[in-house]
Amino acid sequence: MFKLKQHKIKELSSLLQNKFIDKNSTVVGRDFEDLVIEYFEGGYRQTNIEGKVQSAFSDVTDDDDTYFSVKWSEAVWDSPLSKVCGDNFRYTTPAKLISQCVLMSEGKYTNELKHMSYEDLIKFMQDKEITNNKFGILTGYASFTEQGPNEIPKELVFKIKYSNILTGLELYSKLLDVVRDYGIDKELRSHTITKVFGEQGNQEFFFKTESPEIYKLRKVLKDTIMDNTFNTEKDMLQALQSIVGGYE
Repeated sequence: MFKLKQHKIKELSSLLQNKFIDKNSTVVGRDFEDLVIEYFEGGYRQTNIEGKVQSAFSDVTDDDDTYFSVKWSEAVWDSPLSKVCGDNFRYTTPAKLISQCVLMSEGKYTNELKHMSYEDLIKFMQDKEITNNKFGILTGYASFTEQGPNEIPKELVFKIKYSNILTGLELYSKLLDVVRDYGIDKELRSHTITKVFGEQGNQEFFFKTESPEIYKLRKVLKDTIMDNTFNTEKDMLQALQSIVGGYE
């Protein structure tokens, strides 16, 4: 379903290894959105265009008018998408999704909607225009496979999980069921998947890691330079020179 730009595979591999490995969503959440835009085929772009937020639920949109909420989560690695969304959609409610997605109002109606009963919602929506856009959830994480000789990782794996893609009308229909059963201001958490979007599938992309020599050198630089604190510039340069001297 999702394709990477083949001419940027090496660049993406380097980016994942140097910026995303072992990072949590609070550190690289927005960076993952940028990664999708830069390295995925499909004409992705930010939903915040010229200061106007098209859908507060969604982070990127593509040429097919599908709006994706994009998340980076370690839970992608070995948990179902409902677990990922349970961690990342704590404050999502039917009221917010109806306002932000079904009506594409940037959240204009959220406060009004959250006080409505199921019957009130039906009446409220009678004269509203439901969007023709589509919506989905895309999550990702990267990790190394088991290590080989000399503690060098065998491969880098970039894994993504994604939901079904729902039209505005399909999304509204799913949310109506949730409102009837739980109320309109219910925090959805994992229900975002189990009751609304559903889990569609996952994909894995494999990348060769750097050569053993480069990997070892990068680890030495990290341990000796990047993870250390130096009192003076001279101290740092001496530490760096000691590394260089060992390779001359």
